[in-house]
Amino acid sequence: MLGVIRGLLRSKKTKNLRGNMIPKRGNNQFYKGKGCLKTGWITRKGVYRSFSNLDKMLDYQVPDLTGFNLKPYVSHQTPLAPKLDESGAPPAS
Repeated sequence: MLGVIRGLLRSKKTKNLRGNMIPKRGNNQFYKGKGCLKTGWITRKGVYRSFSNLDKMLDYQVPDLTGFNLKPYVSHQTPLAPKLDESGAPPAS
């Protein structure tokens, strides 16, 4: 019983009370980013320099979409789908 109480108290000590680390909480060197690779850097003079090594640049592989029947957007005239209940069936009127 005592071990359970110690475990609960120990977990309370290690919990981060301030939440996730965000750039507003860090110093001026902290940069979290948006989950993508950097394509260059900013020099001390404020000039953006891109990588000269093109292997570090992103290369998007786009599939060939010729003959593809679907369109990327939905028309505003499309009727709304009926709302479903928890079982996935339309509600009884």
